[in-house]
Amino acid sequence: MVGIWVGNWQIGETSMAIVSFRFADKKSKWSLRDTRFGAFNLLVGHSGVGKTRILHAIQRVFRSGVLRMERGFCGAWSIEMEIAARRYQWNADIQEGAILSESIRVDGKLLVDRDSSCDAFVFNDQSLPRIKNTSSVITVYDTHPLIAPLNAAMVKLVPYDLEDDFGAFGDSHAEIDPQDFEVMDLPLPATKRLWRIQENDKVRFQDIKERFIEIFPTVEDLQVREFAIDGHNGNHTGLSL
Repeated sequence: MVGIWVGNWQIGETSMAIVSFRFADKKSKWSLRDTRFGAFNLLVGHSGVGKTRILHAIQRVFRSGVLRMERGFCGAWSIEMEIAARRYQWNADIQEGAILSESIRVDGKLLVDRDSSCDAFVFNDQSLPRIKNTSSVITVYDTHPLIAPLNAAMVKLVPYDLEDDFGAFGDSHAEIDPQDFEVMDLPLPATKRLWRIQENDKVRFQDIKERFIEIFPTVEDLQVREFAIDGHNGNHTGLSL
């Protein structure tokens, strides 16, 4: 049985959290019904039940927001995020890598309403000329004050996901004296911090493991390990239960 952690990110001084997520891949017929997330979320289940697919779906949405739509992709999503104390909801319907419709709400107010069948779209109560259907408004209007925080958060997360998980923090396998710093204060995701504790402070990691098993009695052991995801460069970390 394997668990994968999904939670909040700290990007510089800005916090970002996924509040809810719904996703459908029309070609593979795989879908995720509307799912609510809290501050800490652990996806637990046997291999093959779809935990990694959920992560791939989130990654695909972020890449679509700041790069371009994936060629040939057919699907739809609705993702709600909290970024810098503002609530964003982004809905999109994609056909063969082209945007059929897209909408963005900020704190409940409609900011973007876009339909590919129209020659114009609504942006902040104004009608603007139609833009390229392979790019999101998040990319094209990335400097707009209401779009910039959303774009910046996604930009930070997409390169991080595609490179070595530890690349931004130097040599992940270097010997570290746990007295040199407080690991839990490092600007890294929880799995990275746990990995450093596991490798450099066995006593502390054992204490964390025992507390975790006390909360989840069906778990017999806990390890943080690196694993590869098909189609992505570098290694990633996850909880192995």
